[in-house]
Amino acid sequence: QEAGNIPLQARESGGGFGLPGLKLGRRGMNVREVGEFTQQLSTLLAAGLPLDRSLQVLLELSENDRVRRTVTQIRDRVREGGSLSDALEEQHGAFNRLFINMVRAGEAAGNLEDVLTRLAEFMQGQTELRNKLQSFQAGLQGRVEDKKNTLITVGGGAIVVLLILFFLLGKRSGKKKTTLVEIRRV
Repeated sequence: QEAGNIPLQARESGGGFGLPGLKLGRRGMNVREVGEFTQQLSTLLAAGLPLDRSLQVLLELSENDRVRRTVTQIRDRVREGGSLSDALEEQHGAFNRLFINMVRAGEAAGNLEDVLTRLAEFMQGQTELRNKLQSFQAGLQGRVEDKKNTLITVGGGAIVVLLILFFLLGKRSGKKKTTLVEIRRV
């Protein structure tokens, strides 16, 4: 308010915190599905389709029951006169606060398709980074496994060689065993 802004709406915060990305609920869409939804919705809006028609097209294209159910709820809320951001917020954690607030800002500024495009790009970058980190982690895990296997093989081989030497040297037939005490006496 000090900056001259007037609050239009006040709501209780969901509390907690999360990474900039998505909080996923069991019933909500996963990261890949939310990314595809965002990219496709952005494309349809940029092509000039109205929001409710864009959501209907996404609903018709969806092959996943979970996505279809979520998009149906969003579309119905929008058709009832609610905003897209409010409809997303009602999805119980499928979309995080950053995502919802960015959509709300895009709606207020009148450039929802641009905001959705940027969100889709952001989510794509997050997915690529996550995949790189998982590949790196898998590579490290593989290297650790390789070193462990090499160590086990070399250690096992050394034990076998020592056992063979012990039994061969210990069972030399016909030769007198010399002890350390006898060597010092000589």
